[in-house]
Amino acid sequence: MKTRTDTELGIMFADIAGSTSLYEKIGDVKAEKKISTALADIGLVVGHHGGSKVKTIGDEIMCRFPDVNCMVHAACDVQREFANRSLGDVAPLQVRIGVYFGSVILKEQDVFGDIVNVAARMVRLAQPGQIITSSLTVEKLSDLSILTRKKGVVSVKGKQEKLQINEILWSGQDADLTQYVSACREPESERLLSVQIRYQIQSITLNEKNNKIVLGREEECDLQVNIKQSSRKHASIEVRSDKIMLLDQSTNGTYVTPNGGSEVFVHLDEYALIEAGVISLGRRATDSKDSLIYYQLRC
Repeated sequence: MKTRTDTELGIMFADIAGSTSLYEKIGDVKAEKKISTALADIGLVVGHHGGSKVKTIGDEIMCRFPDVNCMVHAACDVQREFANRSLGDVAPLQVRIGVYFGSVILKEQDVFGDIVNVAARMVRLAQPGQIITSSLTVEKLSDLSILTRKKGVVSVKGKQEKLQINEILWSGQDADLTQYVSACREPESERLLSVQIRYQIQSITLNEKNNKIVLGREEECDLQVNIKQSSRKHASIEVRSDKIMLLDQSTNGTYVTPNGGSEVFVHLDEYALIEAGVISLGRRATDSKDSLIYYQLRC
């Protein structure tokens, strides 16, 4: 097997958001066909910009690019394509994208190395309709038409230093760089995040000192949500200095809907809360109007 270690490539992960709820909404056969078509269409856009598909993993596609500018333009075109096709669609799809550029280990058609892990982390931080990267990749861009904005800093497994996270702006309304969209402004302020959690008449504020609560059906939980879809210890919310994480450990999963965004299903996984929104344990928010948990991040 031919192996090269001196290659610089761009890695893009594109994940179909809300795929689990899509299967429930339109049925397995139609959902699988729609997702497969979407992944194939992403591959076509990638190819148009000089990239190539590495592999698909469930409802996610991994691609590689020889040029950082081409990679970012491809990611922007993918988001524009899905934004356009969602008009009038009763079950629209949205995409989360994470990109990163650097040195890789190239074995035949597959790619390995640190940047693959970081790109995978970027896509997990992205909201539906977002493209997330790091300042290290932004610094390598030479196309001045590409606009970005800072989103804060995060820890990445295997890296000693935290990474500055940037969002790549792909639509017309995003060109207003004065818009405040990040949960926390510039990292040099050294201010730590806190989050206010509200459920019915209860209100809890998490911060550096009081940094974790457990949500669930048991009386011992910090926030008791006594509905049949909720597990005894359903999920937890933790403050990790630079981000607020929801960790699901339930049977039925947790639904998170950021303000102005699409509902995200989290099951036996963790999810970074951004800005403000609602959380629903075990069932969709539209079915839980009397048991919604509201959250609001503060700097």
